[in-house]
Amino acid sequence: MENDTRVDPGPAFEGEESFIRNIHRLFFRPRTFFAGIGAPKKRVWLYLFAFAYSLAAAIDRSGFSSMQGTAPAASWAAHWGFVGGAAFIGMFIVLYAGGAWYRFRLGLCGVQIKDDNQVKMVYLSAAQVYALPMIAVALFESLLFRNPGTAAVKSPSWLGPAMLVFLFWSIYTSYMGVRTVFKPKKAAAVLWFLAGPAALYVIMFGGMVWLTLSGSALLPGPAADTAHPQEFSNGEIAFSYPANWKVTEKEATAEATAQVQVKPVQDALIIFSFFPPQGSAAAHLEGWSNLYKEELKNYEEIGFFGEWGSLKGEGRVITGISGLKEYEARGFFAPIADDRYLMVVQALQRSLADKVQPGFDLIRGTFRCLRW
Repeated sequence: MENDTRVDPGPAFEGEESFIRNIHRLFFRPRTFFAGIGAPKKRVWLYLFAFAYSLAAAIDRSGFSSMQGTAPAASWAAHWGFVGGAAFIGMFIVLYAGGAWYRFRLGLCGVQIKDDNQVKMVYLSAAQVYALPMIAVALFESLLFRNPGTAAVKSPSWLGPAMLVFLFWSIYTSYMGVRTVFKPKKAAAVLWFLAGPAALYVIMFGGMVWLTLSGSALLPGPAADTAHPQEFSNGEIAFSYPANWKVTEKEATAEATAQVQVKPVQDALIIFSFFPPQGSAAAHLEGWSNLYKEELKNYEEIGFFGEWGSLKGEGRVITGISGLKEYEARGFFAPIADDRYLMVVQALQRSLADKVQPGFDLIRGTFRCLRW
């Protein structure tokens, strides 16, 4: 009896094999995926892949614009209408300009092009490694959050780094496709399809991180949305806060009291905490100030205040530098009952005060204690 040996035929399109199997090959076995790949039998596949790549880029640009201060769309319908329209226009740029650039780089690698559609097929197939996860995440957010603004604030912080993984994996996939299909000069292919593109993105992202750490307002984020306030109440305190800010609670532990934290999009924070007093409000304020003296460079006390909203107590305004950023912090301590004090701490990067302060003012103006 002869052995029944089955050889993996490589990638197939247009119904020849399952879509899921091809996607699995593309993401996890790129060399096998590209083995024997040619021009698509139906040109519509090129347009479909180009549209998906352009859609992912439009989603990415929309998120970047939101970080720069552009208000997100009011609804998911408006969001998808905008990115869908941009993707349709960008599809032709991706297909023709992007395809021409890909072909030009192949020429620099010593490749003699025989079929332009085959070049575009390799280019756009590799691009799906970046495009499909980006689209999938955007669809997931549409189902999970009520509008794009809420998604921008409440989406998990690890999503951004995860998308970078797919971006760099798509560069490697493209390189493997070029090596497998076109047999270019190896050193040139490494330069133009692997090391060069990866280095460009590293420089871009490194520059953005440096500007952020240095305090430059490259990505200031949207201003506090005080026109559509949300309400918070936990039985002890209640207040209104901007629609695009996030509230979290920390339960009491042996080392720390319970806290309510309100986090803007920007580098800022406001914290509420109730605790049993171990001295006067002035003494607690002095202790708080001393902690910042140890942490901040160029520490300076620039003012005092005795009221925060409707509460009376002891408050102080300080400034200083942490890393390369200049911060302003306000500490306020007020007796709420014989055995209970309230601590309010506001901190913000001073260059972003115009976007953050209206939200702090909203919280202060609506804050109320419910149990004391």
